[in-house]
Amino acid sequence: MEHVPAACAGCGAGLAQAQPDGMVRRQVHDIPPITARVIEHRLARLRCAWGHRTRAQAPAGVSAPARYGPNLRALAAYLVVYQHVPVARAAQLIADVTGARPSTGWITSVLAPTAASVSPTNAAILDLLRAADVLHVDETSSNITGIRWWVHVATTPLLTASSPAPLPRPGRGHRVRGAARLPRHPGPRQPDPLRRL
Repeated sequence: MEHVPAACAGCGAGLAQAQPDGMVRRQVHDIPPITARVIEHRLARLRCAWGHRTRAQAPAGVSAPARYGPNLRALAAYLVVYQHVPVARAAQLIADVTGARPSTGWITSVLAPTAASVSPTNAAILDLLRAADVLHVDETSSNITGIRWWVHVATTPLLTASSPAPLPRPGRGHRVRGAARLPRHPGPRQPDPLRRL
């Protein structure tokens, strides 16, 4: 966007015929307004001369009269899984930012298909972690549906795998239960050096 002065700041003369003498640039970084866009698919139904009715096939992914598309599904999964936003707050955030109003049930329904779609990648990550020279292991706690769980992690500088496990009953070690979900590693493991005080 270009802005050109109409008159000289010194003498007040018009600048319509003035010669260019440089440019000062000032940039504003922002995002465009985000709003859910509705695409309506109309499936024509035709009747042949014999009276048979045929309806057009819906495109892949258009299986119901109304549904949310892949971008909103990806946003819901990202907020809940990667950013650890609780489901109800993720629904509110999506409504506030996009105008779409998904239910908490819909957001929950997105998680299993998303997990299934990345399952081969997760298996490859576990294989690479098993082959690593040194593996860093750690755990932290997280609140899942009001219950405290351990989240066990195995990492290298480039890879991370995590696995939640419910807190054990008193007297049972959480490390053993969680370790069964992480890759078995023949090499050295580097645990978190911090100890509880």
